[in-house]
Amino acid sequence: MSKLTLDVEAADAAQDRVAEHVTLLTNILRGTDWMTATAIREGWMPHWPDRYVRQLAAASDGAILSGQRGYKLTLECTPEEVRHATNWLRSQAKRMISRSIAIARKFHAAATNR
Repeated sequence: MSKLTLDVEAADAAQDRVAEHVTLLTNILRGTDWMTATAIREGWMPHWPDRYVRQLAAASDGAILSGQRGYKLTLECTPEEVRHATNWLRSQAKRMISRSIAIARKFHAAATNR
């Protein structure tokens, strides 16, 4: 068995584990209001760091909404909650694009002046 085969198998196993955890998080959130990562950790998953909960929400294909108040199932949100979250994400994306352009410009300017 080659290293590439092992790497692919490990990646597939990790992807399966994330999918299982997204389902688990969905079940935890079902029927609740906003829940923080701390509440998720303290109540159900003590080994899930905040960053991992964020990764699961991102991997949920839009099923789990995240925001300042925590996590909630998108289909259980009010239209205003969804609107607020999507506007915030779009604003954050615009800031990140602006930053990436500024970095590229700074590097290009320095590289052409060498």
